[in-house]
Amino acid sequence: MRTYKKKNPGVNADNVKEALKAVENKIMSQRAACKAFNVTRKTLYRRLKEKHHLPNYPAGMKSSLPFDSEVELAVALTTLAKQGFALTRTEVRQLVKEYVEKHKEDNNQIGEHLCKYCQFKNNCPGNDWMTKFLKKFKLSSKKPSSLEKSRLIASQDPEIIFGFYDNLEKQMLTLGIINKPKNIYNLDETNMCIDPQNTKVIAPSGKKVTRCTSTSGRENVSVLATVNAAGERLPPLVIFPAKSLWTSFKGTPNLEYPGTMYAKSNNGWMTAEVFTEWFNKFCLQVKERPLLIIYDGHSSHVCYNIIAKAREENITILKLPPHTTDCLQPLDVACFKTFHSVWDAKLIDYHRRIGTRHLTKVEVVDLLGQVWEKGINTNNIISGFEKTGIYPVNRHRYPSEKFNKYLMAKYNHSILLGSGNVHLMVNPPSLNEAPVMEIQLPSSHETSTRETSIPEVVALDQAPSTSSSVPALGLIDQTPSVPALIDQTPSVPALIDQAPINTSTDESPYKSSSGLTRFEYIINKKFFKPVDSSPAINP
Repeated sequence: MRTYKKKNPGVNADNVKEALKAVENKIMSQRAACKAFNVTRKTLYRRLKEKHHLPNYPAGMKSSLPFDSEVELAVALTTLAKQGFALTRTEVRQLVKEYVEKHKEDNNQIGEHLCKYCQFKNNCPGNDWMTKFLKKFKLSSKKPSSLEKSRLIASQDPEIIFGFYDNLEKQMLTLGIINKPKNIYNLDETNMCIDPQNTKVIAPSGKKVTRCTSTSGRENVSVLATVNAAGERLPPLVIFPAKSLWTSFKGTPNLEYPGTMYAKSNNGWMTAEVFTEWFNKFCLQVKERPLLIIYDGHSSHVCYNIIAKAREENITILKLPPHTTDCLQPLDVACFKTFHSVWDAKLIDYHRRIGTRHLTKVEVVDLLGQVWEKGINTNNIISGFEKTGIYPVNRHRYPSEKFNKYLMAKYNHSILLGSGNVHLMVNPPSLNEAPVMEIQLPSSHETSTRETSIPEVVALDQAPSTSSSVPALGLIDQTPSVPALIDQTPSVPALIDQAPINTSTDESPYKSSSGLTRFEYIINKKFFKPVDSSPAINP
């Protein structure tokens, strides 16, 4: 069935309409119209007799499901995919089967259509119907990537996202750097595997292909990248997994990137001591003041020494909201993907010449120096700040379709009430019970899992020490300082796309008594917990 090809290519709907119009207006006879518009006399006669030539009447036989039901199913599947709960092909077929069995005996338009046109075997659609349905509504079957629930929830909350942009704009105006891109920095770490990982190769179809490597593929080297909104990149900080830092780790002078810094830790990860040493070098290297540095709130980035140094150097640290770096961090959005692609290609080319020999630390530094400028290039850096809406400040660069409709409605309602960024609460506590924001600095035992003995950071060129007595704002925590919405992070989506429940008395055969479309009702009942029928806030 899936390989069947029609012997008759079918009738062109536009030609049929033109032929019908010519015959009805008595411009041509039926025979002449059929010959002029390449339409069979049988088709033209049937259309004239049965009056099936409606403007939007689809050519061919009717589908097994009503068109409105197919649209509802497509919308429900799209929404579930957006929320991170996409269904498999088997689940979709089972869902349609339950829908047909539930409504085939109904005394309405849906029941009549299903009884007359539904051709599913045992009421369950086959692979052919599934393939045509996906093609009809531009859907596809794909392997989903993993996304943490906390990351999904944070990226959908307008209170968190817009709160960050409000704070960002406020600090830039306070510091007077709204038009100074060289004063706005972003930094983050990334891992470099010393064996190629992602590049595709050519091999015989249907055969498994392997790549001969020098390690198990788990040996990585951490690199700290630092860029500003003007498109400038600073020399990398390379963190080796080692017990001691030796001068032999240093790259070849004419191959390593000028100014490269080195550090070590037991596992090759960033630690508070390494970051503190690097931050001191950063303050000497960058002369502009005041500065605004934007990065995530990892424990190694937030300690007393960093905050004290930032205040002393007139540097403001703006911490990104938790679980939003994939959307708001310029390096993650526009730079690291290109860097890893360039690094992977360089490794492949180098292994072609040296074979499967294990790379030395010097070779890793030399290769990094050759790809650093191309991987973290100026165009991508500027594009990253623009796409995230950090510089120029533009909250509308954040994709509006990512927001949860239910939370967006509550946020808009709070704006209409003039409450600004304050959450509307179902059961608001008293003023005495409102929580107070506190910045908890990690103690030594809290970071012991990723800390080692005090490492060293070596820089090639050290600028003379400078300091400023102008006080800075220090660390700015993006943790909301107001009470959060009750049930703001449900374990599963209680309703498709969290949209407000429709409580109207619509008698449409495509809606259930609860106001949900029938596909939404079946999906909620089959895959999710019962829906709370409390009315939503309509701004």
